[in-house]
Amino acid sequence: MKKLLLSILLLSLGACSNLTKNNVKEGDFKVRNGQSADKTWKETLIFKRLSWYQELTMQYDLMLASVEGASEFRNWFSPDEISQVNKCNDFKVVIAYSFDTKVLPYSYFNRQLDLADYKKIEIPEFAKKLRQHPDSSEFSLNLYTIYGICKTSNTNKPLELELPGYLRVSI
Repeated sequence: MKKLLLSILLLSLGACSNLTKNNVKEGDFKVRNGQSADKTWKETLIFKRLSWYQELTMQYDLMLASVEGASEFRNWFSPDEISQVNKCNDFKVVIAYSFDTKVLPYSYFNRQLDLADYKKIEIPEFAKKLRQHPDSSEFSLNLYTIYGICKTSNTNKPLELELPGYLRVSI
């Protein structure tokens, strides 16, 4: 009987610890100051960071930042990119990484963008300048995809991300 109770206790502890293997951590990533052509500025672009871990291995990493109309970081956009950004009611720069795109593909996030009325837009000039910034070396951004998301509608649909095996997160 003692062995049976001990076995049940160990199994239940194992089951409870299994629930903590997948978790989401929140933080931020800051890009301090910038320059483009003949302009330099002292401003901080703050990315909200969400990282999905399985035990100690990061499976998915997502960073989002708003580049408001008064931000000097808008100097990093090409004229074509600015034209696209100006059409958005809500625009964010996205930096995304998936450890294994077969397990957690970018399409999970893209589908949920569609549900919240966001569209993905390419911002290659901004991405190039962000990758060249000294603060970017902290994250090896060459492993990440960088693009913009644009909401042109006035809907208040929340941007939520739910990856298989993880709790839903509102962004």
